[in-house]
Amino acid sequence: TPAFEVNDASAAWYNTTATGNSTRFYIGNFSLMLYAPTNEKSGWRAITFGIAYDRQATYHWTRNAIAEHATTSLLDAFVNEANGSSVDQLYSNFGFTSALAWDSYSIDPLDSATDTYQSRWPSGTDVKQSHTIDSHGRVSNTAFFFGANYEDRWYIGASLGVIGARYVRKTDHTESSDDPALGLDHLQRIDYSEDLTTSGNGVDLRLGAIARVGERWRLGASFHTRH
Repeated sequence: TPAFEVNDASAAWYNTTATGNSTRFYIGNFSLMLYAPTNEKSGWRAITFGIAYDRQATYHWTRNAIAEHATTSLLDAFVNEANGSSVDQLYSNFGFTSALAWDSYSIDPLDSATDTYQSRWPSGTDVKQSHTIDSHGRVSNTAFFFGANYEDRWYIGASLGVIGARYVRKTDHTESSDDPALGLDHLQRIDYSEDLTTSGNGVDLRLGAIARVGERWRLGASFHTRH
């Protein structure tokens, strides 16, 4: 089954609205079944084999947020995170956040005795911001199945499913400031990026049987493993 996916997202930040969209064509599911006739003298009436693929979830999204005149900054969060930690502790505890801000001279020491910090952009600085999250991935299930009929009295079946999940997200955050109150020698721009990749696989087994014990009665049993 072919599918065409359209995802739209909008965000409002500091009275500025931004939109993001993602479109793509993909195969949602397909199946193939093979029927194998048998020798009538064997007692087996028929045997069926097959494979089925089903995409159960999709994570294709693009989200944007823009602010032309923000008065807060990502550096404020880094300062709050870093306060109370020495420089060495920044590298060991916050290596991917406030330690990066320290290395890029985006935050400075305020009081070394108390391990406090300050942003290169004072509170209230006019800051232009752009935040983009681009993600893609899926959850899918591929199943291999088998079924058989013995003398129209016993019906058995089994399937082995392979579940796969993958999620990839890239986040880009950019801030810049031309606030004249900062003077000539000031921090002009910061760029912060984050990449996340998550994947996993699993299997599930399903077994089942039905017995015809009379013209009006059927007994069945099944077993399913956990995903």
